[in-house]
Amino acid sequence: SVLDEYENVYVIYQPEGGEPVKVTKYFESISSDGTLRYNFAYEGLTILDVNLPIYYTIYGTYNGVEYHSETKTTSLLKYCQNCLNSYQPATVACANLIEYAMAAEAYVKESRPETDDTNFLVNVLTEAEMAKVKQYAYADDQLDVAKQSVVENNADPIKFSSQALNMLSRITMLYKVKITDSTLDTSKVTFKVTYTDVYGNPAEKTYAFSDLEYEVSTGSYVLSFSEFHATQMREMAKCTIYIDGVEHSSYNNSIENYCYTAMKDTKLSDAARYLARRISLYGDACYKTFH
Repeated sequence: SVLDEYENVYVIYQPEGGEPVKVTKYFESISSDGTLRYNFAYEGLTILDVNLPIYYTIYGTYNGVEYHSETKTTSLLKYCQNCLNSYQPATVACANLIEYAMAAEAYVKESRPETDDTNFLVNVLTEAEMAKVKQYAYADDQLDVAKQSVVENNADPIKFSSQALNMLSRITMLYKVKITDSTLDTSKVTFKVTYTDVYGNPAEKTYAFSDLEYEVSTGSYVLSFSEFHATQMREMAKCTIYIDGVEHSSYNNSIENYCYTAMKDTKLSDAARYLARRISLYGDACYKTFH
């Protein structure tokens, strides 16, 4: 509550080995014991950063003088372990987050064997801590997913070529398109993704063709969509292509559908298929916990 006496309150976060990030936005809440809390959100982490130390310092101005707290450290793993050691509403989600993180680390180790895995969770967690994770995490066979994507009017001169998912960062859906007519004026091509935001409201994002990234290996242009939260794995996001303002084609897809497809794809490695499974189970845990 002492922060209420200060102006210009903000937090500097710095991941170990990374650059400092200043966070000024926050919301206030009252904890169960009546304490006023300032809630800041640092969103710079990936699923591979669960065991990464994060240093943070609070700043505020009082009577024209800026003061700061001592620098403290935390990590996603510490938060998850606190939940696992004293059952809280987020405990099940945290257990599944750790399982997801371990699956991601195993996938990285398989694809890049030279990776230093010293700080990987499988080498850091004790047997007792691992048992806690297993106690609350969903079993692998608890997953119930279904195929649910829809592509409409996928015709020349620009077509949706495939779906993909960035599984090692913030969950990011990738819509891939290919140009099938070299005379197409791409300056007249635009994209709109319509979806439901985390609060249940209709939302949309628009993109120019220049916002897409070219993927040399497949000859595709990739639109990245990362607006969904972990509670929204099963929700659809519809990407529509417009040519000169006229609707051309659309691809309605979900994170769950990609995971379903990945788990059925025998061309993928066991580690990749298992990673897709743990993403879905983590999403289910978050939905049941926070939705």
